[in-house]
Amino acid sequence: MWRTKIEKFPDKCRILLQPESSDLTLGGYGLKDIVVYRGAPVSINALEKKLNEILEAKLLVKGNSLIVELNANCEKLVELVLNTINKMLADAEKDLIRLERVICESVKKYVEKNK
Repeated sequence: MWRTKIEKFPDKCRILLQPESSDLTLGGYGLKDIVVYRGAPVSINALEKKLNEILEAKLLVKGNSLIVELNANCEKLVELVLNTINKMLADAEKDLIRLERVICESVKKYVEKNK
């Protein structure tokens, strides 16, 4: 889903994530602070809050990259960061699919009721 690059600094590290799939984009719906996966948006703020439940991280978008800054050893945390972000995006997609089904069912019931 992501192409990753690690930048190491003496007191922190930075993980650059670039979308590798056409299903995944940074920004959308007129907003610059969201990640959209298969039409389902997730805010950068929500991703950052979720990551901060596990470790201290700061997220920001620069160009076509999502940047994760950590005060830790990156190599051990890259997989954890990617799994956390990918799970949130997949959950948002599932929620969107459920919402679409509910809307379709409601429209069908409305049409049948008003025939």
